[in-house]
Amino acid sequence: CVRVNRMEIFSMPHFQSRVSMRRAFLTFVATVLLVSAGAAQQGDRTRHFPLDGAPNFRDIGGYATTDGRHVRWGLVYRSGQLAQLTDRDYEALARLNISAVCDFRNDAEKRAAQTRWQGPNAPEILSLPNPNPSGPTITERLANGASAADVTAFMLNAYATIVVDYAPSYSVSLQRIVNSDRPVLYHCTAGKDRTGVFTALLLSFLGVPRATIFDDYLLSNDFVATEPQVGALAKRLQASPAAVKVLLGVDRTYLETAFQTIDQKFGSLDNYRRTALGFSDQDLSRLRVRLLEN
Repeated sequence: CVRVNRMEIFSMPHFQSRVSMRRAFLTFVATVLLVSAGAAQQGDRTRHFPLDGAPNFRDIGGYATTDGRHVRWGLVYRSGQLAQLTDRDYEALARLNISAVCDFRNDAEKRAAQTRWQGPNAPEILSLPNPNPSGPTITERLANGASAADVTAFMLNAYATIVVDYAPSYSVSLQRIVNSDRPVLYHCTAGKDRTGVFTALLLSFLGVPRATIFDDYLLSNDFVATEPQVGALAKRLQASPAAVKVLLGVDRTYLETAFQTIDQKFGSLDNYRRTALGFSDQDLSRLRVRLLEN
């Protein structure tokens, strides 16, 4: 901050009139304000990207870790499915310079909503070993009259299985993030469950506190479980709006179930990382070097 004595400016001999002095002073103030505003704008970061075709597209950067560092911005993104991206969306995504897309959806989901990336320098769409579940889908159950309690039970069971069934896909995605020199995007259908668990694991490995991880996880409620989206899906399925709201939302107990399953089946998060994900201590060190600010 620069302190200026206006009377000293006005008394400078090279100013020919009070008008010229006033103009000089106002120009000086405007310059200081513009420089300050520019510095503030340069420091801004965007967590949520309001894309027309991907309402839950977010950057996982900026979070503080327990050792006082922060997750780097602009290196890892999360989202829901990308089939409805618009031309304007692709213009925004082109600026992110994404190198790879890790798609956690099963084969049926991919066929129903195919990703057709547009524009130059398209990222690699990774083929992940995602499981193809048997039995009726949750949307089929909703169409057949599933209640909110039924959907809650389904979600709790799903989170208990995600950490096991998707471990191979999570392993490939972690290695891609570690070894890429450009940003990576991962997603599922809504960007909240399989994507939410992977984000929780990734942030945990980086040393982000559990409370922060839950806060990030619950942000999906702001972008997916909105009243218009709930109403539209309930109408399409002829289903209970209360049950659809449970499906489109996330709840703390879901993610708690995932962490509890890891502890029960593997003993600890570190043991899960080493055994189920095949992500070594050396890999973890490299991940932290890449994604954490010094």
